[in-house]
Amino acid sequence: MELSALPELDVFAAEYAERPLDAIDAVRPLGPVARSSRGIELLSHAACFDMLREPQLTVAFAKMFATSGITEGRAYDVFALNGLMAANPADHARMRKVLAPFFAPAEVESLRPLASALATEWLRDALEADRCDMAAFVGHRLPPSLFCRMIGAPSDDVPRLTNFSQTMNQVFHFDRERRDEIEAAFADGEAYMLDLIERRAARPGDDLISLMIAAEARGELTRDEVVNIAINILGGSTDGTNASMCMVFIALAEHPDQWRLLKQQPALLRSAIQEARRVRSAVLSITRIPPEEIELCGVTIPEDVAIVANVLGANLDPEAFERPRQMDIARKSKTPFLNFGLGHHFYVGQFVAMLVLEETLRAALTLWSEFSVDGVPTFRGAPYPLLVEQAAFRFVPQ
Repeated sequence: MELSALPELDVFAAEYAERPLDAIDAVRPLGPVARSSRGIELLSHAACFDMLREPQLTVAFAKMFATSGITEGRAYDVFALNGLMAANPADHARMRKVLAPFFAPAEVESLRPLASALATEWLRDALEADRCDMAAFVGHRLPPSLFCRMIGAPSDDVPRLTNFSQTMNQVFHFDRERRDEIEAAFADGEAYMLDLIERRAARPGDDLISLMIAAEARGELTRDEVVNIAINILGGSTDGTNASMCMVFIALAEHPDQWRLLKQQPALLRSAIQEARRVRSAVLSITRIPPEEIELCGVTIPEDVAIVANVLGANLDPEAFERPRQMDIARKSKTPFLNFGLGHHFYVGQFVAMLVLEETLRAALTLWSEFSVDGVPTFRGAPYPLLVEQAAFRFVPQ
């Protein structure tokens, strides 16, 4: 099938921003593939699953940034050219091999006591009012606090790292007018990481930076890669985890029957998080680029044309999930959700993110009897991964 024959999905229209699933479902009967101004849109779970597992496809940051005039500079270098996600397959595999032991479930589990204590403390602080902005109280604080612990940085650096992350992630808004601000944040972040690397080299420990310095000494990483990896993980582990947390609470607030069920059956906590992330994903799309012409779903796609796994469409695909728009925390489906990606580019920090979500929700289950969304949450970044500035809730204390 020719690309021009595909149905069109306007992902930048106001209607899509307000009711994206309605727009997706309107074209879904015409097939699992559509076209949009950002490339080829894969709308079915099966098509997205196959695409994300295809090893020859590369991360599309360079093409995405170019649409906003960002074709050089430190931000472009770290995310689009030489970062963990954008590296060629061989370099990506080499870097992931170094990181894998540190991000294994057993290693990540050591962070749980800190995550539990901080989430409980901050949500207990919110009890003085009957309103809690989840982003302000927990989302913008807990992920960078854990990141500091992971890299061996002092907890006093949390505000600085939070500011780095929030400013650096503006690069995904594709706003040309913020380029200087973004570049300044990258320069500041790089200087911070280089200073921390020097301090960890002098006094190594069991932290991530020390692990990467040791790998550098063995010739497994370069110094630039150590810095780039640290910045990549900072960006992914802070704003992305905050967004996922806020969306999980929004989903449960929108489905009070499921919150009550979870209160009765707390063993469903992990299942509830996965189901909430399915119906209210913070990752709306994942983009890849074919290095040569390929065929997907009967459509011939030329090289360098962006292929977008529409995660929202996939996670709510009626062919993959029974009653897809209905939230069911006891759902027994074995169909994988796509929020963390798949294949060799799956999110390296997924176990850390899940730990944050679990301990924050566990604290809320203990402290809140019921809750509801207060006002309209503030989002940025759509139709790319959402960044959540505010997600406030009214609650009744336990």
